[in-house]
Amino acid sequence: MLDLVAYIEALGGVRLPGCATAAGAVRRWTEEGLPAFGRAVIGTAEDAVERIGQLARKTGGFGTFLILQLDLAEPAAALHSLELFAERVVPRLTGTTDARRASLDWAARNGERFTGALRRSTEQAIARKGEVR
Repeated sequence: MLDLVAYIEALGGVRLPGCATAAGAVRRWTEEGLPAFGRAVIGTAEDAVERIGQLARKTGGFGTFLILQLDLAEPAAALHSLELFAERVVPRLTGTTDARRASLDWAARNGERFTGALRRSTEQAIARKGEVR
């Protein structure tokens, strides 16, 4: 992270306040943004969906989203992050999981209707089995 700060400072010829430590630089990058790099989203897939949604609403939408991939993490961790983005963020942003999500929400709202009946019929069958010997 500090190498990235040094690179940005060298490009701009200015010191970046609050970036003397890696933690300070991450805080600055996620809260205020860094020159030429903007704000970073570091967190969960839900955090990314929320932030990209905010950008889309603010700008009226956009057709392409580019990811800046920097060598700030171990390669395996960076690959895992990209996999999570592809599996959990992109489908939410493109709407490909909307029908599934609506179905799961419906099932959750109506679960007692089905599982309750199943539970009651199972209990009744067990009770009947106990009566017949």
